Amino acid sequence: MTFQSIDNLPSDVKEQLPIGAQQVFLAAFNSATSDGLSENKAMQVAWSSVKNLYKPDANGEWQPDPQRAAAEQTDMGSHEGARRNPLGSVPAA
Repeated sequence: MTFQSIDNLPSDVKEQLPIGAQQVFLAAFNSATSDGLSENKAMQVAWSSVKNLYKPDANGEWQPDPQRAAAEQTDMGSHEGARRNPLGSVPAA
């Protein structure tokens, strides 16, 4: 099973996460299932990916992790002109 778009994500994911985090969830879930993981394991991978890039604030709303954003900015300086995908890796040229 894969999700064709963020519109197809489970309602709890859509209700809890901002659009950027939903895109991370979608990409991670679909990648995990295409690698042969079960739906349950793919869900775990997807949530782990979101938690790596986003953190809930004091109100429980998911926000980009400021420490991760700072690290990405620093890392981007060493890859001039490189573009990053939503999962944080440099895409192949």
